[in-house]
Amino acid sequence: MKSIKSILSVAVLGVALLCSCEQSPKYVFFMIGDGMGINQARATEIYNEAKGYEDPSVNFFNFPVRSFFNTHCTTTLVTDSAAAGTALSVGEKTYYGAMGVGEDKQPLQTIAEKAIAAGYGAGVVTGVGVNHATPAAFYAHTDNRNNYDVIAQQLFESGLSFAAGGGFNVERNKKTAADYVEDAKAAGWEVYQGKDSFANLSSKGKVLCLGDDIKKDVLKYAIDQQESDTKLTDFTKAAVDHLYANHKNGFFLLVEGGNIDHACHDNDGATVFEDVNDFARAIDVVLDFYKKHPKQTLIIVTADHETGGLMLGSGKYSMDPKQLTYQKMSEGVLSSKIQAMANQPEPASWEEVKAVLSDALGLWNEVKVDPKTEEHFYDLYVRIFKQKMALNAYAWYSLNSALASDAVEYVNKVAGFGWSFEPHSGSPLGVYAIGAGAEEFASVKENSDVPNVIAKVAKYTK
Repeated sequence: MKSIKSILSVAVLGVALLCSCEQSPKYVFFMIGDGMGINQARATEIYNEAKGYEDPSVNFFNFPVRSFFNTHCTTTLVTDSAAAGTALSVGEKTYYGAMGVGEDKQPLQTIAEKAIAAGYGAGVVTGVGVNHATPAAFYAHTDNRNNYDVIAQQLFESGLSFAAGGGFNVERNKKTAADYVEDAKAAGWEVYQGKDSFANLSSKGKVLCLGDDIKKDVLKYAIDQQESDTKLTDFTKAAVDHLYANHKNGFFLLVEGGNIDHACHDNDGATVFEDVNDFARAIDVVLDFYKKHPKQTLIIVTADHETGGLMLGSGKYSMDPKQLTYQKMSEGVLSSKIQAMANQPEPASWEEVKAVLSDALGLWNEVKVDPKTEEHFYDLYVRIFKQKMALNAYAWYSLNSALASDAVEYVNKVAGFGWSFEPHSGSPLGVYAIGAGAEEFASVKENSDVPNVIAKVAKYTK
């Protein structure tokens, strides 16, 4: 992963800040790491250092303007992605679960819609469902974030000219992802699936890019991806190229690292940190564009809420992050391997299961397992493999084997990364800015301040 240090010199940073007051930005990039609290970002640097990266820094931590804001919504101190996304999009706090509407359930104009009304292009990019809460908050208006059919139709009817996501979220017994694709085409959108299909876009129309498997609503976690898999950077590059080619007045682009949140719900540290790195690589794409247009570009990086209550420390005044660097796959992929072995007619031996855990997480070989913990793992093995019990760990977006979940939890603990719980927290978040108008973000206090500052510095409203 490159850092901002490898992309921008101190001189370029200085020019950007000195020139930021002279003109409004023509190109606005709003980057949201879903669930990415300050600790997730700092922990990624600690993890990167333990991995031996030449430059372990997370690029946006080096942005010249940094501030903090509160995340509560109007109905609870701990928000969800819909209410938080709406606050970050419309500049007004609303109730839990609301999507682009106020407390009276009436539509509110989003920052993307303001950009379009002012004559700019606009697009949204995410690694999760393109009609999921955070991206949808920038184009949809409905009283409930789970109205996926309504949200998808509003996307197709919106003024956006580019959208990308792993797939679509669907409602039970209603339209499928394939139905949404046909609806998009009927509405005049060109639909591309997989990075090879949109690597060299030349379209002048509305473009929708999707991941590799239409049956899945998310891209693979970064830790599980192969070179051939579609990545968040592929979507981001396509969005920048398309918007720049087709909107000479400028554009607004929302990019979400949605899988950070999903991994945080699993309390899966290595998977979280690899996805923060993946999000940072998408920011690198935008920084490459910024380097070419430093006086005309504004980049804002933030999150919608923190997920999991991540702590740097797990009960001791020390950490050993190296213990987490041996993990090769997400908890979900490990869980699938364990479940497949458990479903075989002839149950796998304990030694075979230990070998899988060792290969996936480094247990026993690199990460020492104390006798009490091994006894616990063996007890789970007996109940799952011998007694055929369905022992699962439930999280917001996953249902994993209890053995996989407990093994990942153990490695996180011995590495010194503690998790408080599975859902969101009410922690304040960081906001990081660079470019034209960046200094204006030093004074934000609430999440709802951010889009109002964007609209002000970009002159989306008169």
